[in-house]
Amino acid sequence: MVKACTYPLWRELAMSEDLPKEALKTVIGALCAPAATPHGFDAQADRWREEALKTAMPALLARTSAKRLRSQLLGARRREDAGCPGS
Repeated sequence: MVKACTYPLWRELAMSEDLPKEALKTVIGALCAPAATPHGFDAQADRWREEALKTAMPALLARTSAKRLRSQLLGARRREDAGCPGS
């Protein structure tokens, strides 16, 4: 779980050319994780996550060769396209 207010930061990290390869797993995990809110699921927070992931997706896919990480990214994208909350 990730605090919703940090999604813009995760997006910027994902798109940074200076991001070390070792950090990709953490950044992808954060952008694919549902938002942590004090009241459970928050549709607005999940929209922030979806937007951050959507924006960062091309950069992440271009830098990620590991099958497991690519599957995690593509699986999160498919769930969003299908309209599943908290993907």
